[in-house]
Amino acid sequence: MEHANSSASYKWKEDKDSITLSIPFVGKSLKRTDLVTFDTLVKVSHPPYRLEINLKHSINDTLSRATLKDQTLTIYLRKEVSELWGTLEFQGTKEECKERRRISLLKREEKTQLRHQNAVMKKSEERRSTVQSQVRVLILELIIISFKYLID
Repeated sequence: MEHANSSASYKWKEDKDSITLSIPFVGKSLKRTDLVTFDTLVKVSHPPYRLEINLKHSINDTLSRATLKDQTLTIYLRKEVSELWGTLEFQGTKEECKERRRISLLKREEKTQLRHQNAVMKKSEERRSTVQSQVRVLILELIIISFKYLID
């Protein structure tokens, strides 16, 4: 199905588990293309083109991926729930769309903060483990030195 949204046209197709978006950029350099996916939002920026799709239902944004080939950006989205949507975009009032967008951005921020906290905790745990290993080695060295001292 073909659509135009915010100055960029695209085609999309779906099956029960996924959605594929194809966005042609014929004759344009793809070097400055930015893509961000959220649970209910897809944003593509390719100046002067901009595409923002408020999705009908949620996707698993961590499993999203994209490819650039032959001047076409292809985005693969994994649906959160296996079902056919029939339409890609959420059909609501302007205020409902703004609220869904706001919630998606908040969820993304929470996920980012959680990933950061997990990374900090993992690094801290790795440091603690390294220090513990070094302490064990030092204790063993002290025991060996003490044992040698007792034998001599």
